Amino acid sequence: MLPNPLHFPNPSSSSRRRSRHNRRGSHRPKPEYERNVVSAFFALASAVLLAIAEAEPKWLHILSGKCEGKIIGLYKVVAYKHPEVLTSYCFTSTIVVLLRAIVALCCIGIIAGMFSCLLDLCGTMNSCLKLVKDYSVGNVITVLMCVTSSLLVYWVTRILEEQSGKDSNMPVKVKFDISFFLVVAAGASAVMATALSLVMHCYLHRTRQRTRSEEELSLDLLYSMLPADSFADIPPPAYSP
Repeated sequence: MLPNPLHFPNPSSSSRRRSRHNRRGSHRPKPEYERNVVSAFFALASAVLLAIAEAEPKWLHILSGKCEGKIIGLYKVVAYKHPEVLTSYCFTSTIVVLLRAIVALCCIGIIAGMFSCLLDLCGTMNSCLKLVKDYSVGNVITVLMCVTSSLLVYWVTRILEEQSGKDSNMPVKVKFDISFFLVVAAGASAVMATALSLVMHCYLHRTRQRTRSEEELSLDLLYSMLPADSFADIPPPAYSP
């Protein structure tokens, strides 16, 4: 019987396998996106609270006067088109305009809060978006929307008190209801998200400066330990026209 022939591996195939293995093992490290989960949580909370406040019908509660027991909400303003239809609900044309402005401000605050939450949660390497994320521009917009909405609601209470006081001699009392406090809570949550984002940005900035200073110090120490003759052995760079 003849012996089985010997098979020698092809050197080109083995080199290819090694190169593939080296390519697999030498993946570049993924860039750091600088996520901020805690700030994203508070940004999401502010957006959710604003959405609940906009859907909740109880914004103001009239306790006494001509419109005693009436509840002022945003859903009536969105549902009806003409302010004259809302006169039976103690709405005036000015109140309708202010409440519609509050609806628009709440929508802007929800969009800004969700955008800031996505930036903090996912991170970004884009320079413009990174600047927006580091300085928490979306959360600042949400805070401004919440403050402006609260001021407009207070303006509505003053209009109700003056209008009802003219129609009747009884003193009018208007109480803030659930939605107003939800807007205040959303603003506080957006303030917390802004503060955490700025603290994270300052911490990362100081860490980068510290690592850069340590690297520069180690390079200076390395060059100081090398003898002067070692630099003379280094050939000059090639001439490039």
